[in-house]
Amino acid sequence: FSVHLNGKYVSAKTKTPALKTKQWHHVAGVFDGTEIRVYIDGLKVAQKSGNGKRTKNNHPFVIGADVNASGNPVDGIRGRVDGVRISQIARYQGDSFTPVRRQEPDAHTLLLLNMDSMIGPWLFNSAPGGSHPNKLLRK
Repeated sequence: FSVHLNGKYVSAKTKTPALKTKQWHHVAGVFDGTEIRVYIDGLKVAQKSGNGKRTKNNHPFVIGADVNASGNPVDGIRGRVDGVRISQIARYQGDSFTPVRRQEPDAHTLLLLNMDSMIGPWLFNSAPGGSHPNKLLRK
């Protein structure tokens, strides 16, 4: 999980592969202003100190891939994504938490895409305000 701070990327990485194939996993990346953490299935598996101003850019937010300098998707995952939540707070602290199968929105939810509530090719943002992801993520 990487966060762009003060003009450079700061990443929390596991030392070995942490996901198993043909198995559902809950993956969470957290930045609380002083530390970057990665949780898999509720257990903290990586952390890295990092602080400063988070750098924003005009590249698209791509689910299941990274973007290159031109904003095109690269390094895509080979798997399925069940849901995505982006919050304005650090949701998880400490060494562990109990993940839930389906996320519910609250006042701190900026984006909540539960992939089982698609209408045709479109996803519904369940966050308060329900703004379209394109408008929300470009702020």
